[in-house]
Amino acid sequence: MGTFSVKVTIRNLGDPAREATLECLVDTGATYSQAPRSLLVELGITPFAERPVLLADGRETTCQLGMAEFLCDDRRTPAIVVFAEDPAPALLGAMTLEGWGLGVDPTRKRLVPIVVPMA
Repeated sequence: MGTFSVKVTIRNLGDPAREATLECLVDTGATYSQAPRSLLVELGITPFAERPVLLADGRETTCQLGMAEFLCDDRRTPAIVVFAEDPAPALLGAMTLEGWGLGVDPTRKRLVPIVVPMA
């Protein structure tokens, strides 16, 4: 199966002129999306909370969370974003994907429309 990345624009919800486009690794195992702290600060996105999170390697840590608008092709959604320590990769998590109504086709390494379950 492997991994793949997609081009995503992250935008400040309160100041839509402040945005940046970057490649995000699609990570359905991650609940939230994440972006480098330096980028989020540059965009004027501020943390609203700190939460404990479980990392892929099994370690538990605390991360700051903010809100941003995520855009990909013709889809957009507000979503929680983790302030990742530089140089951590930008990740596209499950909540953002579901907000877009997209899932993962692991064979073709692309995002595909889904019907989001409500129950």
